[in-house]
Amino acid sequence: MVSGVLGGFLRDNLACESDLGRLGTAGGRKNQPGHEQGPIVRSMHLKSSSTTRIIGQPGCCFCRHSPAQVYWFFSVDGVLPMRRRHAIAACVLLLSATAGRTQDATDPVQALIEQERVRALVESAFASVGQARRLYDDDTAFVEAYTDIAYALGTADPAVIPLLANETLQSDRATFYLATYALAFHATPEAIEALHAAVERADEEQSSFAAARKAHLIWALAAAGDVGAIRLADQGRHSVGDKTVHRKMSVLEASMILTAPESLEILHDELSQKDLAPPGERRRTLYSIRALGKIGNPSSLPVLLPLIKSEDTLTRMEAAKALALYPSTESIDALFNALHDPAKSVSSYAAYSLLLLLPEGRFEQVVEQLDTVTSNTARTALYKLLARLDGEAAVPVLLRHTANPDPAERRNVYDAAGLIRSPAVLDLLVHGMADPDNGVGIAVVRALARFDLPRARRVLVRAIDSPRWPVAQTAAELAARARIAGAADTIRNRLLRVELPKLVRDSAEKPKAEWLLDRTIELEDVKALAGLEEALEVQRDGLLVARIATAVSQLKAARNAGDDAQKWEALAFHEDAKIRETAYRHLSRATPASAAARVLVSAFGRVEPGEGEVILDQLAELDCGEARELVERVLTAPEYQRPDLYSMRDTAAWAARRLGGERMRNALRRSIEMRHGRDVRPIIYYTLLSGKEAIPLIEKWLAPRMRFSSITRGNEYQHLRELLMTLSLDHVLDDTDRPPHELKFM
Repeated sequence: MVSGVLGGFLRDNLACESDLGRLGTAGGRKNQPGHEQGPIVRSMHLKSSSTTRIIGQPGCCFCRHSPAQVYWFFSVDGVLPMRRRHAIAACVLLLSATAGRTQDATDPVQALIEQERVRALVESAFASVGQARRLYDDDTAFVEAYTDIAYALGTADPAVIPLLANETLQSDRATFYLATYALAFHATPEAIEALHAAVERADEEQSSFAAARKAHLIWALAAAGDVGAIRLADQGRHSVGDKTVHRKMSVLEASMILTAPESLEILHDELSQKDLAPPGERRRTLYSIRALGKIGNPSSLPVLLPLIKSEDTLTRMEAAKALALYPSTESIDALFNALHDPAKSVSSYAAYSLLLLLPEGRFEQVVEQLDTVTSNTARTALYKLLARLDGEAAVPVLLRHTANPDPAERRNVYDAAGLIRSPAVLDLLVHGMADPDNGVGIAVVRALARFDLPRARRVLVRAIDSPRWPVAQTAAELAARARIAGAADTIRNRLLRVELPKLVRDSAEKPKAEWLLDRTIELEDVKALAGLEEALEVQRDGLLVARIATAVSQLKAARNAGDDAQKWEALAFHEDAKIRETAYRHLSRATPASAAARVLVSAFGRVEPGEGEVILDQLAELDCGEARELVERVLTAPEYQRPDLYSMRDTAAWAARRLGGERMRNALRRSIEMRHGRDVRPIIYYTLLSGKEAIPLIEKWLAPRMRFSSITRGNEYQHLRELLMTLSLDHVLDDTDRPPHELKFM
């Protein structure tokens, strides 16, 4: 009776399927200029034998929703006029309760209700993709949201699998990729069977779009644990293996990572054939070699070693690259021989593989190779290899090559010298400051900044006055960051006596003044105020004048605050964001640390995410419980796991690495586990804090994290795999101890 009455009322107000469709559009505005349709409209709706059902009739898709879900659903702009939303929501709740009490689970009506509940799950997920695209302008944030949606759909009721399977068979659906992605997470026999059926359907077509769909399906099969995906990657169309799922990684490689070691035998058999694929179909061979190089399983070494002597140049090149993850005497000997390969690409990859392996006891052999190897790329790696094998012994060898007339060669020498941590290299670095090449000067300045020695710091400060701006710019940045004595005076003198006294007309000159202004503010050099106020009268460029005026206001605020802690606390809540940032930077050096941290933590709760990252970065300088508590919260609290806060989580991970200690190590580990290893930078920083103890965690997530889509997953995998080998060989981890913005995987 209740169903009949309410059904009659609601029939005139809402059709479930059509209004679900409106949820996929911008505010329910269909087919209007400037408003794209969402995924649940017309040709993109789920195909089903069921007809459109009305709330109150059997099969209503809302009858199983919680009160919160119902009210949220009807509050969406454009679904219904405001005056009807709450009344209809109440009716739906009553219908749901009535149906639950009066109908048996085997009742046909109840079965229809269950069917619509499942349909609603899928349609809601598809609609959420459109909402996420409108919500997140940042592509990285959108991919994070997309992955969250796929994971939620892929771990939902298995009853959704038939509906998802239907979507994977449609060649004209935007929902294909999400459905495939979700089936990969389900990973049940039914899901795998559905993916195979979709592969067969794609094989029936002859189009590039079908090949792209097939590539995605193969990756999904591998993510679901189907070893047979390795064979499908080259069934009938070799080009499928070249479709990039993850940047710089083919589907075949990604599939091998997800299914190894069970799938290794398939490629071993293929690559052990006496006659490999003909040149026209060689792509499969090359990607197979590369895939074995990604895994680094010792059982693959006998397969790879003969390939480095192949008659085909590309095969030798891929084999030289792959051997980088095989630290054995046989592979090292093969790589040294490959340094003299007639193809420079093979020689170069062999040198970089040796650099990663760091073969002990081969220092003299590397020195000999420098006299004969001609490839500039290979020589770059060999110089660095010398420096890593024995820094002090490498100094005289490097010095002999500083007279090379080729500036690129000299640059390589000083880049390698920058890897040496011994003071024995200082004479070589100081000598390099006289080199006329800008690249050499920058390499020397960066190397000097790593030494906390008076001589190195004096040379670094003097470099700020260099007539070569790229060298001076790098020196000013590094000296200001380290707050080296004399840096403020030198930067101020260059700014006020060289850059600003003259009228700046050239657009190339303006960035120099702005750069030095930023360093002046960073150092809180209030002595520059008088000169900057004079510059305001001289300069005429509107943007530069505005920048100087902002700097003046920041420095005046710093001068007025002086050493008064209360004034600095007030500046942390100033209406001007630039002045707030000046206060954050000052408070990071204040004492006691706990009092300063409390101010920063309080400010953190009132600002936008971008400014919050600045606060987190400064908190890392305060060794106290308050700082650790906030960093831990950002890493592990649910409210900070939003797709658009990925950068904030990375900044918090960097802060945890700098703060150190067991609490920060545990916070990083919990963050990694909570997010299924998706965020690469927390893994790197956890490794830097844990050393070899991080090996089990990296091994746990190295392959599974490849199930979560990201354009950088391929490069991230390569970095983590090399990191794992570096740990296992007890080599130094110093290349990755950098802030998030310097760890790039694009």
